[in-house]
Amino acid sequence: MVKAKKALWYIITWCEILLKKLSSMTVSETKYLKKLGKRISYLRRKQGFSQLDVCAEIKMEKPNLSAIENGRQNATTLTLKKIADAIKVNVRDFFEFNDWQDYLIQSNSLFGCIQK
Repeated sequence: MVKAKKALWYIITWCEILLKKLSSMTVSETKYLKKLGKRISYLRRKQGFSQLDVCAEIKMEKPNLSAIENGRQNATTLTLKKIADAIKVNVRDFFEFNDWQDYLIQSNSLFGCIQK
């Protein structure tokens, strides 16, 4: 029971820290992180890796990678390097996005869901 309470305390503390970080970001910063996350997710899937594959390779918890890919977490440069190495792309590939590519990524995701 003590371990469960301690684990719950850590989760609540982590959530509070995350909420403070998110609330301190501007709208444009939040949009940028979402774009970056979508791009990372797209490249990961394009290279044929699941989130679990990447997490096992770089020793990261799946919720953390999910938070990065959903724009909820601002990844460090070292974390971006680890992800890039794991999916066999260059870090700069994460930042090669624009509105047209975002549209294609979103369309591809929608069509991928329909095809499966």
